[in-house]
Amino acid sequence: LGLPLLFLSWTKFKFALFREPKIWLFAGIVFIATFAWYYHSHSLKSLTGLTFGIWEMSTDKWGNLDLIVSLKFYNDVFFKSLAERHFTYPAFILFLFGLFLKRRWEPEKVFDYWLLAILVYILIVAKGNQVHEYYQLPFMLPGVIFLAKPFARLSDVAAAIHLRESTSRIVLTSFVVLTIVLSVLRLVHIFNSEQYDAPLFALSKSVQQVTQESDLVIAVSNGNPVVLYNVERKGWNCSISEINESYIREKKDKGAKYFIGEKNIFFQSGAEQQLDFIRNNYEAVIDSAEYLIVKL
Repeated sequence: LGLPLLFLSWTKFKFALFREPKIWLFAGIVFIATFAWYYHSHSLKSLTGLTFGIWEMSTDKWGNLDLIVSLKFYNDVFFKSLAERHFTYPAFILFLFGLFLKRRWEPEKVFDYWLLAILVYILIVAKGNQVHEYYQLPFMLPGVIFLAKPFARLSDVAAAIHLRESTSRIVLTSFVVLTIVLSVLRLVHIFNSEQYDAPLFALSKSVQQVTQESDLVIAVSNGNPVVLYNVERKGWNCSISEINESYIREKKDKGAKYFIGEKNIFFQSGAEQQLDFIRNNYEAVIDSAEYLIVKL
């Protein structure tokens, strides 16, 4: 957001923006709030091991130069994610068309700077953008402006594609209809692929039944903290390699009361020994074929 805001400030004040107290006050408030949030996040990581530790230059957030030079990264982010899932291909074509329409007045360029800022962000946080679709959601804010421009500039569109305005209107309308159809099909696919009987949901329901809301848990996972979110409990997200007597004793001293996890995480990692260690040393509350809940 900094680049488009700086452009707007420059458009209004030019060099005087550096002498404008309101600009400095606004920037100060933004940076203080941002610093406070990331300091809080850093403190949480130091205390619990949770959150992403952005100050530690984590490998999935910064400096992914090997990704930036690979074609797969651009295919994953710009085609599979942005074009196919966020926009849908018909809307993405409209976005590209709007991107190349001539700017009519200077302040309109704010959307160019906004888009440029997000492209820089995508390149800096390359791994995060490749893995998570929601990382591209900020792209959609300026993106829909460019998508809408062909409708607002129908005469320019007609001239560019050498068609009458009435025919151009039909073409644009067909793109809208295709966008809606593809969006509905995508949603239907998402809902139909949701496994409501998945082990994670069964585990979540059981944890909420056998534990108190204030109970802290150790949740074993493959690195995804979604387990804690689903069971609606606070605690620690641990990997298979961390499971040993000293780790669990440390977390018990900090208030952990239960150890929970899906069994397929152990099986997929070839870590049956860790699973047996948990079963043999602690009281199993639920030991089903799919998941485990033990009392510490």
